[in-house]
Amino acid sequence: MNLLVSLFIKNSEDVKDPDVRSKYGVLTGLTGIICNILLFALKIFIGLATGAFSIAADALNNLSDAASSVVTFLSFKTSAKPADKEHPLGHGRMEYVSGIIVSIAIVVVGVELLQTSVQKILHPEELTWSVLTVVILLFSICLKSWMAYLYTAVGKRIGSVSLKASAVDSLSDCITTGVVLICVLIFRFLGANVDGYASLVVSVFVLAGGIGQVKDTMQPLLGMAPSEEEISLINKIVLEDNRILGLHDLIIHDYGPGRLYATVHAEVDSKLTLLEAHDIIDRAERRVHKKSGFDLVIHGDPVVIGDAQTDTYKRQVESALIAIHPEIHLHDFRVVQGKKRAEIYFDAVVPYSLNKTEEEIRKEIIEDVRRRIPNSFLHLQIDRFSVR
Repeated sequence: MNLLVSLFIKNSEDVKDPDVRSKYGVLTGLTGIICNILLFALKIFIGLATGAFSIAADALNNLSDAASSVVTFLSFKTSAKPADKEHPLGHGRMEYVSGIIVSIAIVVVGVELLQTSVQKILHPEELTWSVLTVVILLFSICLKSWMAYLYTAVGKRIGSVSLKASAVDSLSDCITTGVVLICVLIFRFLGANVDGYASLVVSVFVLAGGIGQVKDTMQPLLGMAPSEEEISLINKIVLEDNRILGLHDLIIHDYGPGRLYATVHAEVDSKLTLLEAHDIIDRAERRVHKKSGFDLVIHGDPVVIGDAQTDTYKRQVESALIAIHPEIHLHDFRVVQGKKRAEIYFDAVVPYSLNKTEEEIRKEIIEDVRRRIPNSFLHLQIDRFSVR
């Protein structure tokens, strides 16, 4: 792997450079195409020569892998294109789209192999055996193991979901080819023809791998919650300035590897002027981009600090929330004191584990708070996800 990288990729350590990242993807894609076509040619020859459908099925699996590598190659070429008028945030999501295409193709191949395997079980055909068959299958397992290592290493290095999926697919290929090899050895030494059953096992592995990859590659397109690492990193960088009192409502928008945009709410002292608050937030945004690569937009939320009445109300509201569920917490708390009643504004962050509707939760909170603070009116927003 290091030899290939040194030969074809300049500045290979700068994986944040879109051009370098694209070259990694193109290199692994081309490598996958060449290796899988080689394996397909060898296995289809042996499968047809010996009548072993399990080997021919494994050959078709390698052909589908070659097609997958073509899609991976094209996706990296496309995702590296710069932003344009129609796609102002770039083309990075093409990598995720290609992953879905590859996964669906694998599922289709798995279904076809499953159907043919059943026919082979019902109507078995005569097999022949040769040492060359064993040699080719062992070579296939070794080559696929190396490819799995290549995909894993490069996938980790450049943070590629599609390459990590290809690594899993290569590992499953090692298992399926191992099953075929066992089938050949059983026929040689025991005389039992389990070819149809072996090809059935191969098809199940192919199908399961394809379904798993469909799920994995769809996640970034559907939108995912920030990881603990991302939350921790952004919190740490933003809160370097102690004038920012807390964060919540962190959302990360994924437009492809290396193209991450985020928004978050930051609490600042309400006594700050608008210019002061803006300067603090602007510095934090630039700090995050420099240290993490995230393009972060921060919304400033003013909070009252050091007001005894506000602090008392806040403690009472927090007690009410904990009484309903120990993991409920609040943010954006403020009080507007009128002549007859206190107008209390806050967002209650409710965990997904609390299996109640928002209306039920809202009703419980309002009733409990009003018992504790009789002359109050609540302006309550229910959040299901936030970052403290």
